[in-house]
Amino acid sequence: MDQLFDGASCTESYQCPNSHVCVNSVCTEVGSVKNGTIIKFTDLPFSNYACDHFAYSAIGNETFTCIAPVTLAGQAAECTTNSDCAASNNNAGTCTCGLSGDSFCLLQIGDPLYDKPNNYLKDWLKGNAKKCNTARRLSRPCQRDYWENYDEYQYYRYQASVYPWFKNAKDEFVKIFQYEYYELEHTGWANETLKDAKLQWQVLTDRVTFNLTVDSGVVSNYDWYGVALKESSDKLSMIDGDYVVVMLKNHSVFHMNTFGYGSNGRPQNDTAPVFIRNSSHVLGNGNLLVSWTRELGIRIPNQTLELKSGANYTLLYAFGKVEKGLLEKHEKNNRGYGSILLSSDFSGKGKIPDDDSALSTFSLLALLLLQVAF
Repeated sequence: MDQLFDGASCTESYQCPNSHVCVNSVCTEVGSVKNGTIIKFTDLPFSNYACDHFAYSAIGNETFTCIAPVTLAGQAAECTTNSDCAASNNNAGTCTCGLSGDSFCLLQIGDPLYDKPNNYLKDWLKGNAKKCNTARRLSRPCQRDYWENYDEYQYYRYQASVYPWFKNAKDEFVKIFQYEYYELEHTGWANETLKDAKLQWQVLTDRVTFNLTVDSGVVSNYDWYGVALKESSDKLSMIDGDYVVVMLKNHSVFHMNTFGYGSNGRPQNDTAPVFIRNSSHVLGNGNLLVSWTRELGIRIPNQTLELKSGANYTLLYAFGKVEKGLLEKHEKNNRGYGSILLSSDFSGKGKIPDDDSALSTFSLLALLLLQVAF
């Protein structure tokens, strides 16, 4: 059915645009109702998103007031009892012990740290949420597929919800008791733009995670995509490379190498397993997302590189088709290279070489590989 427009009469939020919900029987933009306004909800958990801070207080049958209470003593104020954490709407707050050893008030929805995740969510609902249906716009799977800032939103939302745990705490305690939060706080995602794909990586204390996102057009029209890392000091060629090859039709992931080669040749399918984990799935827009994680500082002689945080590497990439059970050689413009830094704040763009000889043989992988892959 067609979605209604802004200001149209409604009975359910799913009838309205993805950027709107149904309150007072009218399609109303998310976040547009000021705090203190009395409104009538038609369906939770959607109608409350009309409120500026998405928060409400019931005052009658299906009648609510939009609210944004703050902590009277200040955001995450030091406390000894719950009474020290009273909110501006006269509700009691919660005093909780943090990793610093001191106690602080849990935040109220109107405290400043909640502004960032709330603004992220407003931007999502007014933007790319239109790629989901109105029932799924708040679902995590849909948000992960289409929301570029999903991880940032979850990070800031979690930070605001349990901020007293982290306030004034030493890094070593946060690292031990809230390791995932610690890593997210101290690291980001680096990226290299490839032809019809993007490679991202996140460097943590003891490991690195790579995300390869292949455009839907390549997934539909080709059969394999490969990336490789080489020591930056080596000559530009396929020799002594550490390869990951993804089969685009069944999403198999192969770890391969060309160590010990005297000239360009097909990578071998004999690299010892070094992935801590790997996964792949098709996103809602048809792109293929493939992830793999490796430990830092680990090297298998003649099979893998030793990946080091802060080190420079040469990146190779290519993609192509399969013909009669063998991987065909890539087309000239469907391969390239770049120089990357294994840090979490790098950004670059791969190049297509003028000379085809250096990267001429990302081709004809062993038949054994294809018997496994297809």
